[in-house]
Amino acid sequence: MEQKEKAKAAEAEKRSTEQAAKQRQDAAKDMLERGKAKHEDFEEVLGQDLPITPAMEHYLINHPKGADVAYALGKNPEECARIAELLPQDAFRELSKIADALDKPPAEKAPQPKQVTKAGEPVTELGGTKAAPVDEVAAAVQDGDFARFKSAQNARELAAKRG
Repeated sequence: MEQKEKAKAAEAEKRSTEQAAKQRQDAAKDMLERGKAKHEDFEEVLGQDLPITPAMEHYLINHPKGADVAYALGKNPEECARIAELLPQDAFRELSKIADALDKPPAEKAPQPKQVTKAGEPVTELGGTKAAPVDEVAAAVQDGDFARFKSAQNARELAAKRG
């Protein structure tokens, strides 16, 4: 008796698994047909060896824009490989960003309006005195130039004696 129940349960599970696989196949065919209708080179773009994980496949098959996202991944295989390395929830997030970006037109740089002001041109030169004279002795010490230090120190001492 128990074996019959196990056999029935196994048969029911097998039918359920087969039915789920058929539904996935049908959804995948539908997604491929939508892609072919929208993009002339859809099969060529997706015909390359793209690293699609089961989570990515689930997203692409079940999302309304799955065909467009798949096409975008096929056009950018590096991005597809990067997403394939992510955890499933992170991959879903990235694929959703791609799907959202498909709705937006390409960003064009709008010319910025010239700001109208009544102010004059900015001042280019500021008034004031020249910079403080450089202490040659201190500069020579800082540079580590002994010959210049000796010459500057001798000149300073000579000027002090003269007066």
